Amino acid sequence: MNGWSALILLLAFLMVPVPYVAACPIQKQAATISAHNDIYTVTLSTEPEKVQVAKPFSAKIVVCRKDNEKFDGRLRLDAKMPEHGHGMNYLPVVRKLEDAIYHAVGLIFHMPGKWQFIIELEERDNFEKLKLDYVLK
Repeated sequence: MNGWSALILLLAFLMVPVPYVAACPIQKQAATISAHNDIYTVTLSTEPEKVQVAKPFSAKIVVCRKDNEKFDGRLRLDAKMPEHGHGMNYLPVVRKLEDAIYHAVGLIFHMPGKWQFIIELEERDNFEKLKLDYVLK
């Protein structure tokens, strides 16, 4: 193969679309929890890893579509104690860091027990709600 053939082959390769899966950074850490449905996989990791009662913490949320397309929508986060019928006393602030990655601050679990992170995803005409269980000891 001469130089021109190699260059043409390289250019042709670069024009092939790359699936978004390569850019969807789901990372498993010790404190990562996840949920999925037919469309999305969502992971959440807390900072610090060990959440303490009545102490503020933050969360990193990663949203991946199962069809390998980029998630292009809105994400809302809340948390509730399903067995007690109440949630947090404060609403967290969520901001997008980059494609598929969100950061939430202002989370506080004011008592120990079973909590449930509720992640609402709104994209185009689709609305999905995923729940991730978390036990605070």
